[in-house]
Amino acid sequence: MRYGCERIKTIGDSYMAICGASEAVEDHTERIVRMAITVVNGEVPLPFDSSKLRIGINTGPVIAGVMDGQRIAYDVWGDTVNVAARMEEHSRPGSINCTEAVAQKLGGLQGISLIKREPLAIHGKGLMTTYWIESAK
Repeated sequence: MRYGCERIKTIGDSYMAICGASEAVEDHTERIVRMAITVVNGEVPLPFDSSKLRIGINTGPVIAGVMDGQRIAYDVWGDTVNVAARMEEHSRPGSINCTEAVAQKLGGLQGISLIKREPLAIHGKGLMTTYWIESAK
């Protein structure tokens, strides 16, 4: 909980985390990005090679709730979640890909470098400008 991010669920080799849902924080976008950088840089012990991770980040409103079934589970839904998943699909191993909305919230933050990509055709959204997020050198 170093950055106040929470694991929502793991499905196969996918892992969903969120920041700012349980406790409203102004810097939720920065926190999730710094957490992702920490993970990609291998600063968190994981049972696999973090250089193989592809990470996608988006920011915006979500719908959250508890699902009742065989097992009670907390989950989040909405366009924000779907677009984050598309960012992951268009990422590369060992990299973090984010939306323009994330890039705008991060602009000028110390220790974070944004590299603008050519617009990508994102399923269900059309062309979107995205960015690679890296630790500033």
